[in-house]
Amino acid sequence: MEAGELRITETINPKSGHNMFLYETLLPGKADLYLIKPKPADFDPDTLQMIDYLTRVSFDKDTPELPPYFESFLNFRHDCINLFFTVDDFSGRVHSPVTSLKGIIREHLLINGMPTVGIDVATMQPLLLGKALKQAIGPNEYSNWIDSGEDIYAILQQKAGLKTRAEGKKRFFQIAFARPNNELASMFGDADWITWINQYKSQLEPRNLHNKGKLHNNLAWLLQSTEVNLMRKVWHELINEGIPFLSVHDEIIVKHSDQHKAEMIFRSVLDREFSFYKLNIKCKSESPVQFMPLASPPDIKHTYIGPDNLLHIHYPGLPEIV
Repeated sequence: MEAGELRITETINPKSGHNMFLYETLLPGKADLYLIKPKPADFDPDTLQMIDYLTRVSFDKDTPELPPYFESFLNFRHDCINLFFTVDDFSGRVHSPVTSLKGIIREHLLINGMPTVGIDVATMQPLLLGKALKQAIGPNEYSNWIDSGEDIYAILQQKAGLKTRAEGKKRFFQIAFARPNNELASMFGDADWITWINQYKSQLEPRNLHNKGKLHNNLAWLLQSTEVNLMRKVWHELINEGIPFLSVHDEIIVKHSDQHKAEMIFRSVLDREFSFYKLNIKCKSESPVQFMPLASPPDIKHTYIGPDNLLHIHYPGLPEIV
């Protein structure tokens, strides 16, 4: 500052209302990341393995221009990995340069020099809310929608008289993360699930250590921390099977050659959590493909090892799963 190379401005964060500092460099020059001291972190073995997987990334020759932040990560990943990998203390979500990478670039990712595929859960947050509501108040309208495989965003669009499904999606996140309000109660006829949501976002949740003055973030904490606990089961099984992967919240990115095995592991965890779900498979230059779950399948099934050396499972009347 004294040399006129840096300006620091104290201001108020418009979202949180907390004080924050803005740092502005006044002279051009290279940044020396070795001068930055990362926050101390005590990672468990699975998280340490995920950090190792992160250092194995590269990109194919058709990759668009990378953001400067990701370029910095590639240049310093072996020396300063802790500057690029964090586990937040709100819900335990993992954050890395891959997390914030745009999808159009992410599809070009390589692991150990091999092309990758993304596998994620469609509408994970609505699914988790349905599970939480059923545990809290028993059978209810919202959880029934989820368990029957209804498009929750389309239902909210219809109930709220909105024009598009995208507006229905926006309304869901208003229900989940905004402050309690009477508008939602009147819209859904004082439904018990809306009442519970408003009450939960108005009371002290001892497990949420970040709700001081912000009780309404209880539900965000519950959904995100539940998501993390679920995904950690998936990550642990992948690590046990020796499948390297990258994490983007409710998505895993694996090598094409590991797709089928990784998908079966993902399903084995989800089958224990949900009555109904869908997986999206994201491949390079292709639209996501949705695969139906094994939701209450018939008791009779046929299994066999195919010529591809993969386990094939076929329930009569349902698509074959490999």
